[in-house]
Amino acid sequence: MPIFKSSEFPGFAFSYDPLKQPFFKALVKENLRLLAQLPTGKGLLKAIKEAKPVYRAPNCPKGVNVIFQPPLTRDWSAPGYGAKTGKVNDQARYDAWQQGMSNPNYQVGKGRLIPGISAKTQVQEDDKKAATAGHGQGSTCTLFYSNTEILSDSGQWFIPHITMGHELIHCLHGVFGVMNPDNRLEEYSTVGIKGYEKSIFCENKLRSEAGYPRRDKYFADD
Repeated sequence: MPIFKSSEFPGFAFSYDPLKQPFFKALVKENLRLLAQLPTGKGLLKAIKEAKPVYRAPNCPKGVNVIFQPPLTRDWSAPGYGAKTGKVNDQARYDAWQQGMSNPNYQVGKGRLIPGISAKTQVQEDDKKAATAGHGQGSTCTLFYSNTEILSDSGQWFIPHITMGHELIHCLHGVFGVMNPDNRLEEYSTVGIKGYEKSIFCENKLRSEAGYPRRDKYFADD
């Protein structure tokens, strides 16, 4: 896919097919702007821009440390019906679940559509070893981004630009080569819980500045 460097947000680029996802760049930029309005978000974007990761993906343009890309797939699941029940572009099914409308082909009432694991916003380090603490080199990152607003099983909303900020904190760790090899601790430090409440960059600081409730857990067993 073609890669487009961002002039508005130095250090970032977009990799997508404009014919298949014509609004992708606009959606990403909209949420980057919301993030940049928060003091912690503004500092986060600046820190990523200024990083000098040793490992750079072959397709990563000079001066770019994070590339935004659409999710790997658009599979969604409906609770009670198993994985990959439908596609996000299956509009009738999507509306039936979101609005509780009757649908002759599917029961209504078991819950809302939820994105499959490969349809979620997530980070992929271009070189995992270089991104991990102990090596101290840093790696460019790819951020698969979806602007879907998700309601968790605990009743907490995951707001698109806050979710973006969470994943960009992972990117920050990656480009500076300080990502925790223990996934649980990496998530705790990124959220700002379990002893990481004073982290300079964490999701809960973004939530506080944006006026959203703090997040007190990440894993189901926390």
